[in-house]
Amino acid sequence: MRRAVFGVTFFAAAMLASFSSDASRTLVTEGDVAYQEKPAKMMLDIHFLEKPQNLRPALVMIHGGSWQGLDKKNFTWVAKEGASRGYVVFNINYRLAQQAKYPAAVKDCQAASRWVRAHARKYHVDPTRVGVWGESAGGHLASLMGLLDSLDPTMPDISSRATCVVDFYGVADLTPTELPEKYTRRFNFVPMCESFIGKKHSEAPELFVEASPVHRVTKEACPFLVVHGDADLIVPYDQSVRFVEKLKKAGIEATLHTVKSGGHGPSFRNAPGKDAAYDAMWSFLAKHLKP
Repeated sequence: MRRAVFGVTFFAAAMLASFSSDASRTLVTEGDVAYQEKPAKMMLDIHFLEKPQNLRPALVMIHGGSWQGLDKKNFTWVAKEGASRGYVVFNINYRLAQQAKYPAAVKDCQAASRWVRAHARKYHVDPTRVGVWGESAGGHLASLMGLLDSLDPTMPDISSRATCVVDFYGVADLTPTELPEKYTRRFNFVPMCESFIGKKHSEAPELFVEASPVHRVTKEACPFLVVHGDADLIVPYDQSVRFVEKLKKAGIEATLHTVKSGGHGPSFRNAPGKDAAYDAMWSFLAKHLKP
């Protein structure tokens, strides 16, 4: 495990200007902490402000990358921003499709959530306030964490279900076998989903339904904020529209924040409305987690 300490003033003034009350506090990072040893060793990074006065909420972060790439390090900037706002942030890795097929990544994320709750006292975390944020493939996994629960026989009283979820343009429906041509120019949506599942649609259609958040909605789901750009050419915007409608029909608090002309990944982060999207995210988390 690596541990590093950074002064909060290290970060860009624009990110922290509205948090001057924390300016004298120090941001602590514990890197590459193992949250799981078997069936594969998985790591997370922890970011938090030192010397907490009270129990704090946790924020589990799940990176994107088409279930095939990227790493927790790609989203350290979001993790540190969350820590500056009073969250204990657990930025996780999970098994990618090249290492193991569905449901391995889902199980890893659920294991990470249980680990956070099991270690709540050590990190001054309130185990009843564990939010989850994910982008793209991470948004898909985050959504399943808000919809489903899983238990480990060795810790039967610890739930993996999120208290609330922020889903940034995650895949909500893996079942389509054909999509308009515009969704095949950069990444071909159908083969991407088949790589994650490890089978063709025709071989195991039930797995694609099982792995689709839109088909797993129940009244036990947690509150959701779904953020999606209406110019996304990788994950169809309509998927988020249908997902939020399904959540609302089940009686779940769910909001769709649309970013006009927003794309996917870097093209989303360059969209004019991206700042408002992040503001909506922090407001939603503050409402449900109360840092």
